[in-house]
Amino acid sequence: MVPIIVRANPVDTWKATIQAVASDGILSRDKRKLHNVIAVAESSRPIPARIRAAHAGIVGAEPWQRTEQLYRTTENLTWKESYRARLCSHDDSSNQLANAINLLARSPGTSSACCCFMRSRDIRRAHVLPSSVPCPVVVDFKIVEHLLQATVLFRAQDVFRIGLPDLHHFAIIQREVLKGVIERRRSSDLGIGRLVFHLCVAFLQRSDLTQVAAAVQI
Repeated sequence: MVPIIVRANPVDTWKATIQAVASDGILSRDKRKLHNVIAVAESSRPIPARIRAAHAGIVGAEPWQRTEQLYRTTENLTWKESYRARLCSHDDSSNQLANAINLLARSPGTSSACCCFMRSRDIRRAHVLPSSVPCPVVVDFKIVEHLLQATVLFRAQDVFRIGLPDLHHFAIIQREVLKGVIERRRSSDLGIGRLVFHLCVAFLQRSDLTQVAAAVQI
């Protein structure tokens, strides 16, 4: 059975996800893994500063610094290309986020407002440097009952260290898209809906398993 986790907000969704992986995941070498996890935050929102600081106090500042650079800037990491650059300047030099916004503003019922992180060359590079492949594969935006919903497919996610930063940054992207749609439609009848993560593999490092109990208390 596919694990489906539904909670009211991203923080509770993250807590329930790491608990599910810790309890139900299969131990494989240095990781505990759970496959095809669907994690849903019914109301998407960025992670509060207090929670971000508490999480960084457990896992360190690096996951937040890394994801801030990947999602919010066009500066590449030494081993991975900026996610922001992938969204806003794809192979054909088009801006995928702008295209998604225009599609949603013109046709609110569209099923075509998708942005791809993966490129064909990533598969070739994976043979040499697997960590260079982006973890998010595609994000799909849909307007459902006047709410903008975002669904993200991940090939894999370190749910303990990166899951919370990922939720934070996709909530920000979701709001960016909503703002653009409202401006183009000149209408404020839309709001923020669900944020859905489909994790092909959700994993915890074995060394982090002892910290799960503390993390769910933040």
